[in-house]
This record gives sequence, C-alpha cells and structure tokens, in this order.
Amino acid sequence: MTPLEHKYNLTVICPGIRTHNWERLYQSMIESCGDYTWELIFVGPKNTDSSTVLADERVSFIEDWGTPIRCQQIGLIHAQGEYINWAADDGYFLPNILNTGLNIAYENPGHIVMQKYYEGAVNSVMENEDYYKINYHDATRSNFVPDSYFGLNVGCVPRKILLELGGWDCLFEVCPMAYADFACRAQRAGVKFVIQDEMAFKCGHMPGRSGDHAPIHDAQLINDEPMFKHIYNDPESKNRVTIPLNNWQKIAPRWARRFG
Repeated sequence: MTPLEHKYNLTVICPGIRTHNWERLYQSMIESCGDYTWELIFVGPKNTDSSTVLADERVSFIEDWGTPIRCQQIGLIHAQGEYINWAADDGYFLPNILNTGLNIAYENPGHIVMQKYYEGAVNSVMENEDYYKINYHDATRSNFVPDSYFGLNVGCVPRKILLELGGWDCLFEVCPMAYADFACRAQRAGVKFVIQDEMAFKCGHMPGRSGDHAPIHDAQLINDEPMFKHIYNDPESKNRVTIPLNNWQKIAPRWARRFG
C-alpha cells in the first residue's frame, strides 16, 4: 500500500465567521509550530481582510456557508498535512505547544495526541486529565461509552486515521459532539490516545445565547446533544466505527440557524 502523501507535517483547520480573530490564530501558529512545516486552512463564508495572513502561502481559505462541522470536514478533504489539528475561531495555540505535540506524535506513531485547553477564564479544572473523559460531562455521558474513553476537543491526529474512519459526522451541526463522536469511534477502532500534559489552546466562552453564540448554543442543545445521547445509549453503538467521508455532501450548503 502506498503511504498517504503529505506536503506538510501538520494541517490546522479553522471553521468560522470571526475573521477579526484569524490573524491572532495565524501568529500563534508561527510561535507554536516553528520546528515543523504546517498549513492553516480557514473555512467559512468570508475570508479575513488581514494582508499578513493572506500573504502567507501556507494559509488558504475555502468558502462555505454550511455548519461549522461541515466546514471542518471540507477542510479535512483539502488538507495536505501528515497530522491534523483544528482550532476555534476565537482562540489561539500557546507558544511551542504544537512542536511538543508533534514530537509526541512522531514518538508514538499511529496514536492520537489529546491536548488540553482553556475555555474562557483560566480554570485549573481543565488542567486535570479526568476533565477530558467523555463521561465526565453531563452532555456526553452515555450508557455505552466506557468511562475510560477520552474526548478530543483539541488534538493531533494522523490524517490517515481521520480519513479511514470518515472524519467527523456532519449530522452534528457544531463541533463538541462531533468531536466526542469521532473520539468514540477512534477508540472503538483500537486507536490509542497519548495525553500531552501542557495546556495547548486558549479560546473564548460565550454563555448561553449571548453575543453571536445563539446559533451554536441552539444547535448543540436542540440537535447535537440529543443525537449523541440517542446514538450512545443504544447498545448497537458498539458497531459505530466508520462513517462515509463524503457525509458533508448530504448537509445543506447554507446553515439555516445562522444564515437563514
């Protein structure tokens, strides 16, 4: 079998609409991943106006008006990195952390490097390993998810594994449940997780429907959390490992909750 070709060590995918934050994310890539080759793919309805970001040949933009997770799946299909990571559009990677994550990844081939993150104010709870277990959280706690399973809101994943398992399920609208679902499928497939001790990513937090967060909040509560519970409270979920990679094509090209 011919090894999967790659142009970069790492691809970071960022689905999003908050283009004013993208230069900060881009600069954090430079500070965090300087020892390795990388590309940064933004996917959303509008590109950034930053001439600094646009001038870098390692940065690309794909226009799509779909849900955040559809955008992320489209980014995966275009990715050319040996490893894949992703970013929220209001966050940034901490210095040198992607170098460390890739060092761990190359020392543990075929594993997923799970990375820790801060959301909103710095909270020591998020530094603890147990916080990253799927069943730690009410939203994802389910009867047929083992307590040992980790989630994967941030991580360094071999592109080969993502492609083989079908990437993310775009029936979820926003990212957290789709990430947990991929993590479950990967662990059911026997993929091992390695935990990176250092905090890797810092992003914002908008409570409830505040700011421009209402579509994300509603999508998670109305669609994503009930769907995740429905899947993983069914004993047949043990057979859920691989999904079609082209599943994004069955999703509306315009996300109604945000764009009407």
